[in-house]
Amino acid sequence: MVGPEKESKGNRGKRFHVKRVLSLLGDPPTAEFYWDFEEIDISMEPTSMILARVLIGRVKDLTRFRLVLWRTPLQQEVKAWNWVDWIEEAFHGAIQDSEALETYITDWAVIKETAMRYVELKRLARRFDGTRAYDFTKVPTWDMLRGAETIP
Repeated sequence: MVGPEKESKGNRGKRFHVKRVLSLLGDPPTAEFYWDFEEIDISMEPTSMILARVLIGRVKDLTRFRLVLWRTPLQQEVKAWNWVDWIEEAFHGAIQDSEALETYITDWAVIKETAMRYVELKRLARRFDGTRAYDFTKVPTWDMLRGAETIP
């Protein structure tokens, strides 16, 4: 996701995402999965789909950043490939483009481990299962640049 640094009502942003899609392909048609990239304009207001965020950097030039993401290949033929692999490849592409990002964490292993740990801590706190009273209008964010959690 890319959005304004300061959140306020009505803010818009973008979600960049790869997902597996089921489609009928070939002749005769057979059901097959393939990876698809999407860029969607979104409201920055919380939704039930956004449960936690990890801030890893700031975008310097959105046009350059978008171009990096659109050029990041989808590995259709690699069975073990997934969206996490795509994020890693896109991240490396973005840091190689000196104009895409301005401030960012450089170590992919640290980013991945931090994100997985943060989401696991939220899971253990039962944020995602609906059994605890959380304000779902506020999405918790781990800001890796500051080393602190922010909740708007």
